[in-house]
Amino acid sequence: MIYSMTGFATKTISLHTPTTSVPATLTLKSLNSRFIEVTCKLPYAFGHLETDIIKKCKVLSRGSLFFTVNLTSSAALKTAVLPSLPLAEGYLAAINTIQKKLNIPGTIEIADFLALPLFETAEDPSIAENANQILTTVDELIELLKTARALEGTALQADLEQRMAIVHNNMQEIEPRILQINEQRKEHFVKEISAAITTAPADLKDLHLQALYKNLENIDVHEEIVRFKNHLTNFSKTLHDTTEQKGKKLDFILQELFREINTLNAKLPDVLTSNPIMSIKVELEKAREQVQNIV
Repeated sequence: MIYSMTGFATKTISLHTPTTSVPATLTLKSLNSRFIEVTCKLPYAFGHLETDIIKKCKVLSRGSLFFTVNLTSSAALKTAVLPSLPLAEGYLAAINTIQKKLNIPGTIEIADFLALPLFETAEDPSIAENANQILTTVDELIELLKTARALEGTALQADLEQRMAIVHNNMQEIEPRILQINEQRKEHFVKEISAAITTAPADLKDLHLQALYKNLENIDVHEEIVRFKNHLTNFSKTLHDTTEQKGKKLDFILQELFREINTLNAKLPDVLTSNPIMSIKVELEKAREQVQNIV
């Protein structure tokens, strides 16, 4: 099973206080990330749950996760409006001091105080009693997100299988041509080696032969073809195995496929193989983009 790192889950619940019930929308969003990262945006009353929520979300293995609690009416959770008497006394003392120091006439009316920030509200502490409901909903959202990830993962797997099939077919098409060209070049170098043995000056013969043997060794592509096919097989096995985390392994295999196809292209810059090799590179690049999204 392939799991995508992207997904979205949401659920609306009711938070209760002794006097009211407030709808709250909880969302869990997942984006691509090399590791597991969890960010929480919570009302103050639920701030103490952040550590527990992060622990729960780490079961998702990889991804940048964002958990949010949105209250449709945060004002409904506020306690009664209360005056800040020490602050009011401070303002009054300051005003009296200004009047005396600057000899400013006038009296202070209640309307003057209403313009000052002398009132405060706080969230109803009883809202924190909904903590267990929040944590239970987190578990439900995680399961919903897993389902969303699996659904997108199925589409990713189908796409990767299609691209690897194209790569395999292209390799099957050009392999005979690659081996033919390789044999022709080997024959050419063997003839040059034979000629060097009989015609090269004695003092340069060894050096000349070493260069020819080195060139003969460098043009051999049998190992690259075998390794490329093995990597393709390994990619398919990994794609279908039962482990949940496989994105990093698939990415590594694609790097090895790129390495082998680039070596083949460098050793055999032949016009009859260049187009299929370019097609293989294009499909591998598209596959690499998709693999970045796999857990």
